[in-house]
Amino acid sequence: MKWDKYTIETTTEAEDYISCTLADLGIEGIEIEDNVPLSESDTSKMFIDILPELPPDQGIGYVSFYLEAGEDHSEKLKEVAEALEEMRSYVNIGSGKITSSETEDIDWMNNWKEFFHSFTIDDILIKPTWEELDQADQDKILIEIDPGISFGTGKHETTQLCIHQLRKYMKDGDEVLDVGCGSGILSIVSLKLGAGHLTGTDIDEDCITSTYENFEVNHLSREQGDFYVGNLIDDTGLQEKVGTEKYDVVVANILADVIIPMAPVTPDDVKGMGQKELKHLLKERAAKAYEAKEAEFPEPEHIRELERVVLLKVIDAKWMDHIDDMDQLRQSISLQAYAQKDPVVEYRYAGIQMFDEMIAAISKDIVMIMLHIRKKPEVERKQEVKVTGTNKDDSGPKKPVQRKNKKVQPNDPCPCGKCYPDGRPIKYKNCCGRNQ
Repeated sequence: MKWDKYTIETTTEAEDYISCTLADLGIEGIEIEDNVPLSESDTSKMFIDILPELPPDQGIGYVSFYLEAGEDHSEKLKEVAEALEEMRSYVNIGSGKITSSETEDIDWMNNWKEFFHSFTIDDILIKPTWEELDQADQDKILIEIDPGISFGTGKHETTQLCIHQLRKYMKDGDEVLDVGCGSGILSIVSLKLGAGHLTGTDIDEDCITSTYENFEVNHLSREQGDFYVGNLIDDTGLQEKVGTEKYDVVVANILADVIIPMAPVTPDDVKGMGQKELKHLLKERAAKAYEAKEAEFPEPEHIRELERVVLLKVIDAKWMDHIDDMDQLRQSISLQAYAQKDPVVEYRYAGIQMFDEMIAAISKDIVMIMLHIRKKPEVERKQEVKVTGTNKDDSGPKKPVQRKNKKVQPNDPCPCGKCYPDGRPIKYKNCCGRNQ
């Protein structure tokens, strides 16, 4: 389908104003382009492999909107132009120039591939399937990957860390378990490094499909790995399929809040347990861990005060983020109409879901912060070096410092003795004291 694309050249400070104004005019499908770098706070909330390198931010932004091609948009463009002129009275919108072009629907699923290129980890070459192999890399261990819609290009720091450790510890014939296999990149690396057999799990069925496709690309047989869909933590049926106490290496490139509950629990601890017993065990160990944390503080009121401070800080940060997210949701919710859905109803459902996610995030962050708090040790400073003497003489009486020679004033005759032709002495300020 073709669209008429109209782009407004503006400033970054006016982008949100223009977007809201366009939404008020009934225009949907708004796009913002600028080179403003992401903050540490923004990136900390992301779990992505690739971030494009942007040119320096010069304060210029572009707000684009799309209207169906083949229709007369003169009236709508007139409304936009009038709104922009009115906006100049309270915000700097820059040139406000509107340019038009024609565009077609883009394959967004594959558009990201322009940012994914070959790279090496130790002697392992990770290459996207759509790039050609360089002759200089012929001697490296080749891993070809097409993530598709699953996670796992190998570019993320955690994925590279796992690959480094596999390269270090993997032995021929090892039995490997890959929890959260994604695109299957860690499974493929394990087999390329000599693993005998591999078992993998993921909660997304598409990841299993992507893994088998990448197996084929890397000339690996499906019989070399068994992959299952499900949550290994609470799915008892999946736990029976996967088995226990038979793996030499377990790799889990997943979120920390999933790994942490798994780490302290050994197969012997959960053998014969059901879901309720396992939950009770984890709660019991969490309570003991917090009791140990409380014991690090001599006075109970100290950790209670810390709890109040952490609680207020986390709630404040999450609530401000929630307000921003709700504002963005309000601006974009009208797009639901394209799917024949009522934007008002969808806004209500999405708002409730986002609020529940905020509450869950508050609880998680508070627990994580409190469990990692450390009492700062008190530093006792002692004088290790003794003063045995100085070169300062304090034996005589203290007197003010006296000038040995009389100070020459600016209008006094110059001490050098120079005179004018008529015999008059030259003043100090016009002779030796000129630069003083």
